[in-house]
Amino acid sequence: MQLRFMDVPISKVYRRLRSKNPAGIPYEEAVQLFLAMFCTLDFLPNELRNCVLGRSELVELFSTLELEKFMVDSPPSLNDETHRRECRSRWNELIDNLLTGKIQRQPNFTIIAPNYF
Repeated sequence: MQLRFMDVPISKVYRRLRSKNPAGIPYEEAVQLFLAMFCTLDFLPNELRNCVLGRSELVELFSTLELEKFMVDSPPSLNDETHRRECRSRWNELIDNLLTGKIQRQPNFTIIAPNYF
């Protein structure tokens, strides 16, 4: 799959996640990792902390990982284009729900988050 972010520093995060977790990660843990990365980069290894990881970069990263079936037990996919839109929408909605208090991060997830990197 051609990734739109492969020429920018976020590709380091993508490659690190893929290499450290060759079998993928559970979807619910990916959600917590996504929310944690939206809030802080403090748990990332030093060489990844300088990556620009705003909302759009994180949505692109995690929707790409989902489309590549990196997330074990992720929601079922339809056709590629529909699923691509749904993925981006779902990851964006998670941030909206976090910001409006509809969902919360697991309080201690940042303790285990470094294990993914």
